[in-house]
Amino acid sequence: MEYLSLFSGIGSENVAWKHLDWSCVAHSENNKDACKVLNFHYPDIPNLGDIKEIDWQKDINKNVDIVVGGSPCQSFSLLGKRKGLEDENGKLALEYSKDIKEINPRFFIWENVKNVLYQKDNGFGCLLSSLLGEDEIINPIQKNWKHSGFLIGKQSAIAYRVFDSQYFGVPQRRKRVFLLGVNFRKCGTLDEIKWENFPGLPAAILFEGINNKNNTRETKTKYKKSNKQYIINPVSIGISDSIYTKVFPTITRRPIYIYKDDIFRKLTPIEVERLQGFPDNYTLANGLSNNKRYILLGNAITTNVLRFLGNQIDFTVKKLIEEYYGFNTK
Repeated sequence: MEYLSLFSGIGSENVAWKHLDWSCVAHSENNKDACKVLNFHYPDIPNLGDIKEIDWQKDINKNVDIVVGGSPCQSFSLLGKRKGLEDENGKLALEYSKDIKEINPRFFIWENVKNVLYQKDNGFGCLLSSLLGEDEIINPIQKNWKHSGFLIGKQSAIAYRVFDSQYFGVPQRRKRVFLLGVNFRKCGTLDEIKWENFPGLPAAILFEGINNKNNTRETKTKYKKSNKQYIINPVSIGISDSIYTKVFPTITRRPIYIYKDDIFRKLTPIEVERLQGFPDNYTLANGLSNNKRYILLGNAITTNVLRFLGNQIDFTVKKLIEEYYGFNTK
């Protein structure tokens, strides 16, 4: 399958899905530091730049199976001003929806902070309504949106769920909303399937089987916490055996400080890369400073969670083709 990356950042999906038989057709990123990382690691993948200035019909002249992207979270984050859709960055969530309609992928993935579920302006409901093709804005049944849900609309079906990175192999508390949609319109490279006959597909993918009631809650009902030990960079503190085993707080744009063995210091960029699931020195591209690396990593999607989603999509689609259309995809 072929995927397109929006709000690409430093390319979490490229790291997460490198083991799959998928290819990235293009990135869309305009932050100059993030672009340095993308250009360093993926020089053959075109970067289309600012999402608001792209002509999708001209710049993407092929069918795309998956669009993945997490619009800027600062407008919804507890650490930000929480202006929601009133803020220019907040409006990019609706720009994402507009672009999904123009690109017309089979699947689409959107990621953001959990606090988007609690916005007074119901930005999440506005996004859902647009992606589903509904004329009226959808409101939560209660005051706020629950941590998981499933909706079927005129143009697509959508499941969403709060995932916490600490249950996917990295010791970091990082709760994020992941939205997965399946487009009913004709598109992509797998149109031998009549997708409208399987409206429950996004729920089956995201909840690992829609009959498993435990999986409709947050990930702690399904997964165990990571107990991986992350070796602290010995060069930075002059010793070789320091290990930090506790779960770290959410990685943000700001450095995290730890107190270990009577030493108070920042986590190194390598350690933060590990907490986000990136290879060591992944962000050490074109001489970026440590502070810039912290910012890029704080804005990134944890690769481990995207790897889970990619595996789920890949497995489910292959299973669907084999069971309903009688041929093996291997």
